[in-house]
Amino acid sequence: IFSWLATLPAWHMQRTGLVRSGTAVSRLEDAIDPGRAVVDFLLHVLIIEVWFYTTHRALHHPSVYKYVHKLHHKWKAPTAVACMFAHPLEFCVGNTLGVVLGP
Repeated sequence: IFSWLATLPAWHMQRTGLVRSGTAVSRLEDAIDPGRAVVDFLLHVLIIEVWFYTTHRALHHPSVYKYVHKLHHKWKAPTAVACMFAHPLEFCVGNTLGVVLGP
């Protein structure tokens, strides 16, 4: 449920123009540029991977782990649900902000 509460305001801000992600497409020709799509995709994946790795690594620091990240490690089995089971701060900063930082 928290993921919805954290994601919906970000989606609304992007949708209403308060926050912009990417560039606006005014013509169909501008939207269909395979080269640009590949570059954007690779940059986005790189940014997300580096951001997630760095924040996840920081969350294992002893001063933060027991207050924030330990909740995530209550799951012992590696499942899809376990990756999203996180403290609200961890979800916003580590999981969501990396996507927003993309090109």
